[in-house]
Amino acid sequence: MGGVKDLSNYKNPDNDPNGPWVSADPSAKSGGDTTFFPVQNPYTGKVDFPPKGMFWRFSKNTIQKHIDEGKICFKKEHKENERGFIYKRYLKDLKTSKKTFDSLAFSENLYMNQVATKELLSMELGEYFTYPKGVEFIKKIIEHSSDKDSIILDFFSGSATTAHAVMQLNAEDGGNRKYILVQLPEQIKEDKPAYKAGYKTIDEIGRERIRRAAKKIREETNADIDYGFKTYSLENVDKEILTRLDYFDDNPKLLVDDMVGIFDTENAKGKDAILSTYLALDGYGLSVNAQSYKLNNFVAKKVDNSLYIIDQGLKSTDVMELIRRIESLELDITRIVVYANSIDFSVMNELKKNLSNLRNNKTVELIERY
Repeated sequence: MGGVKDLSNYKNPDNDPNGPWVSADPSAKSGGDTTFFPVQNPYTGKVDFPPKGMFWRFSKNTIQKHIDEGKICFKKEHKENERGFIYKRYLKDLKTSKKTFDSLAFSENLYMNQVATKELLSMELGEYFTYPKGVEFIKKIIEHSSDKDSIILDFFSGSATTAHAVMQLNAEDGGNRKYILVQLPEQIKEDKPAYKAGYKTIDEIGRERIRRAAKKIREETNADIDYGFKTYSLENVDKEILTRLDYFDDNPKLLVDDMVGIFDTENAKGKDAILSTYLALDGYGLSVNAQSYKLNNFVAKKVDNSLYIIDQGLKSTDVMELIRRIESLELDITRIVVYANSIDFSVMNELKKNLSNLRNNKTVELIERY
């Protein structure tokens, strides 16, 4: 069964800067000519080979690297039948402090598919999936293999049990785990109950399950956790759109009136797609919430010290209001990211000129993207 490993054997008697360690077995059952060689203790001259029928876990180059890093250290004194060196396993390199699951860990009734089906029935989604995974089953795996701040990735989302389990576990132990679920928009056959209920693809049911699970967990626990989620869809960009973006400088005739709307899809507006792309590019990730920030009439998006100008409609009055707030320290930002195709040439020049001559000597970087 699962549990916490005993870490009391990890100590640091030689003040190793890498921290507590235990002596580990440097030999392995598999290997070859490159991992079967003598290792000589420079202090005592003792020569060690791998035990009979075995090999070292590392090559000659790797052993030298371990020696240089202090992971392998030679004994200045040792008994005749002792190995002449110590191979250290550091506590900091331990991937998990949990014990390995016993093969019978999931044989209890609460982990069975029948329980998972009852869970879906309680949310009026039971007819839509065969052989779903249970919340307790996934929750147990997550609890064993992750920390409270881990990101849980599920490439085959299905009924979105993973999202349900993450929220449930966070509600129970106060964790801040996040989930990323990936699901192809698999079509539902017209004779299936889910299709008759209005669902066209599997991922639609999964999203509805997350909403209902979140509502249920909030009502039952009143836990202060994140119950929300964002949906991202991968889209193929039309070749004509790419041509317009690649050659807009040389071929202004290729530009259209709305260079934001060309990215509109049935799932999202083009401005949201562009902003999400920029936020990911700038390291903010997919779960950050950009706040609306109104200037004179134009509404930009703000995240931390970055202001994003994506949509069309930025006017000279908005630029002047933006500069005023920066100079008065009302707006504390260090960078402005603009989708240049949305801004008139004259307004862009005005923005550049004013940012380069801020009265308070503040530096705000202007980043133009296309």
